[in-house]
Amino acid sequence: MFYRSVTKWVLPWVLIAALVGAGLWFVVRREPGRVTAEPSSAASPTPAENAGPTPSPSPSPAEETEEQDDGQARPLITDDVTVQVLDSIGSAGAQDRMVDRLVALGFAVPFVSEASTTYPRTTVFWSYPEAQVAARRLAERFGWKVGLKPDNLSSDATIHVVVGRDEANR
Repeated sequence: MFYRSVTKWVLPWVLIAALVGAGLWFVVRREPGRVTAEPSSAASPTPAENAGPTPSPSPSPAEETEEQDDGQARPLITDDVTVQVLDSIGSAGAQDRMVDRLVALGFAVPFVSEASTTYPRTTVFWSYPEAQVAARRLAERFGWKVGLKPDNLSSDATIHVVVGRDEANR
């Protein structure tokens, strides 16, 4: 009698837990050092939301890991890359100098605004996986930090340059 009542109430919950666990296993995959989530097709942005610029194609992994023999920096990727410059230090002068520097390098800088957080070091964020190489090369060129954009930054720009305190007096 006791076995039937336990089976009647516990077995459905065990099955539900197993299904949820299996579903999570497919959605979230553990990689060494990081957890990635793959959104379902229902969570994909609509074409209007995804109308931002198309990042330039990234080089092959062999090209990206290959170091230059002549000691020169790898070329920047500027084609079809739009940049948002964010001032995190409240210095219009530093922000203007950054915009001028990026434009001189060949980047389009259609977005300029204030950052919501102060950054001690200038940081470059990429919006799309395809823009990662462009962001890394720019950060590498100047010794800046680099990473995937936080959720509060727009996906309208390919990369974001947050002007940090290290650029205040340049």
